[in-house]
Amino acid sequence: MNKIRYALARFMAGRYGVDELYRASNVLCLVLIVAGAFFMSPILNMVLWMLMLWSIFRSFSKNIEKRRRENEKYLSLTKPLRKRFSRLERRIKNVKAFRFRTCPRCKAFIQMPRAKGKRLINCPRCHNEFEARVIL
Repeated sequence: MNKIRYALARFMAGRYGVDELYRASNVLCLVLIVAGAFFMSPILNMVLWMLMLWSIFRSFSKNIEKRRRENEKYLSLTKPLRKRFSRLERRIKNVKAFRFRTCPRCKAFIQMPRAKGKRLINCPRCHNEFEARVIL
């Protein structure tokens, strides 16, 4: 088993490998596979295969700098969406212990202990004081 692992490591040496864009394209491939099962479209299958080949090409590419720039561009374009999902995930995980508000001035995401009533909140980013109501 170690021989296969070392052979694969030697093959991948100097190649780009896996990044966030690769993972996103694989998720999109899965979605297209499921959609293809329902619609049976040759165009959808062609798009699926092109996306899969492009994804594999990126991971085996030796032009690391170009692949890094592509991934940076993808990350910058999806940053607002990823930030929103990250906040949602944090809210769901901490719903029993905390309440969340946004600062009216700078729109900072503020986490506060769960306690019923009105409270005065000082924004950690812009130091704006505002009142927030917590309902349990």
